[in-house]
Amino acid sequence: MIEDATAHVKNDFEGVDRTRVDDSAPLHRAANVQPAPAEAAGEITEKYKLLRSLGRGGMGEVFEAVHVHTSRRVAVKILHAQQSAGGTADENRDRQTRFAREAQIIGQIRSPHVVEVYDAGVTGANHDSAFIAMELMHGEDLSAILGRTGPLPVETVVKIAVQAARGLMKAHEVGVVHRDIKPANLFLSTQGEERMLKILDFGVARITSHAPGVDLTQDLTNTGTVVGSPAYMPPEQVRGRRDLDHRADIWSLCASLYKLLCGRTPHTLGENGIGELLVDICCKPADPVRAHAAWVPIAVSDAVMKGLALEPGDRYATTQELLTAFQAFLGGEEAILRDADIHALDEQEKRAVRGALSRTMRRKRKRSPLAYAVGILAATVAGVSAFGISFANVDPLQAPRSPLMLNIDWTAANVPDPRFEIPKIKVQIQAPPPTPDPCKPGQEMYNGACTDKCRVGYRRLRSGECFLVSQGD
Repeated sequence: MIEDATAHVKNDFEGVDRTRVDDSAPLHRAANVQPAPAEAAGEITEKYKLLRSLGRGGMGEVFEAVHVHTSRRVAVKILHAQQSAGGTADENRDRQTRFAREAQIIGQIRSPHVVEVYDAGVTGANHDSAFIAMELMHGEDLSAILGRTGPLPVETVVKIAVQAARGLMKAHEVGVVHRDIKPANLFLSTQGEERMLKILDFGVARITSHAPGVDLTQDLTNTGTVVGSPAYMPPEQVRGRRDLDHRADIWSLCASLYKLLCGRTPHTLGENGIGELLVDICCKPADPVRAHAAWVPIAVSDAVMKGLALEPGDRYATTQELLTAFQAFLGGEEAILRDADIHALDEQEKRAVRGALSRTMRRKRKRSPLAYAVGILAATVAGVSAFGISFANVDPLQAPRSPLMLNIDWTAANVPDPRFEIPKIKVQIQAPPPTPDPCKPGQEMYNGACTDKCRVGYRRLRSGECFLVSQGD
């Protein structure tokens, strides 16, 4: 419900609260870990030995653990019995079922960009505590990184977009909608000198089609219930619609990219609180990325804003389409993230991005068909208006009686950039109509009257008389 979602607002706008970790924040952070409390130390069933606590949330706690037979280090997420006993019977049953389904859902997704689940089961003396064993990752989530660095370099954000889209695409292929994509659930796992993005926390995921092995017999979300994190929820999710699909995740991912580029969410929490925020998300288009980050190239800004359209039908139709759009910015390079890519964006980098953009736009303007067409049209109009079209060497009686046609036809092959695509331009210049000569042959018009032409060698003076200027007849 909205009251439940309100608890996440502070983290969404002010960064990660490092005094606690809830289910909306990453539970696999290896930094700032604490030893496991004495009462929690021990074994989970006969398989896993708990080593230390990695974080505690509203639904349970995450520990670093080791498999007692293989010595493999894992992250074990435990839903404690005492933490599921604080609500009504229906709420506890819902919480336990959702916890179990999270393992089933993640287990269906095969992607290096989704956290991997190894095992799941129940534990405790009365088998009243559930657990999930997942891969143990070292690194930090994007919310924590933003809190440390502020907006990230454009190329870094593009690479993050590509990796996140790849993970979401695999989830959508098996009918899973995450419903809580945000920087806190996008984790950059350190793997040598590289960083691999991992999507976390499928606890509120929705199944839109039958994924093998996932129990769909029990509906965990009532009509009108709002789940997710308010600042990153698309309009249809805010309204509690039951028919939301993969395009909800596309909106949330683009809202996260907006935050990475601008240092703020598309819609902010105003003085009137969360109610105003939710109304704005549903009714008010977000400001363009460049309104808050002028150094971001127009094409990248437009790509993010397309995913933030109010209507799902105006967004990317598929996650593959979004992926293709952002891959194009890498120019064929792989979206490999390295430690050096994760840093604060300084003023020099902002100027460099703006300078590169200006040079690119100047080159495009030089070869733009629109520029050529406008130039030709302007020159033509200027020639007609300033100098006229002279038919001095053409017999007026033979001047064309139909309009002169200037056709400028730019096909798609002539257009280097879709933004400069223009329709066929057809310019019509009407030739002056021929004027009949009122004088007889051998006469010419002078001072409004027909008079005999001067003979060869004579020139007519102002007085009207013909004056000899050369000899000869």
